[in-house]
Amino acid sequence: MTGRLSKSGVNSSGGDGNARSAFVLERLDAMLRRILKIGHSVPFAACPLSELGLSSMGAITLQYQLEKEFGADLTIGDILDGKSIDALAATVLSRLPSADQIGGPTNCKNGVLI
Repeated sequence: MTGRLSKSGVNSSGGDGNARSAFVLERLDAMLRRILKIGHSVPFAACPLSELGLSSMGAITLQYQLEKEFGADLTIGDILDGKSIDALAATVLSRLPSADQIGGPTNCKNGVLI
């Protein structure tokens, strides 16, 4: 499943808060597996990220990807805080921008800056 969160805060394929949580968790899982080069056959939901081998460079990469895809404002400390993927997904959800912040500049008319 890919897609971005819409202005309503629900992923572009629709859904409620539980679907939103599942979407963020799924995307975070895919990002971490790509960064850590861990296959899908290896379960790691309960493992602290540091025990999985997430380095500071990996955390920077993850921070950038989360900012780019979700607009989530996380620090490297938030990521390297020894959290599991589930705890990190909850942090990402709590740091998503509000619908007002997603809308862009307030001095726009029909998408054109004035």
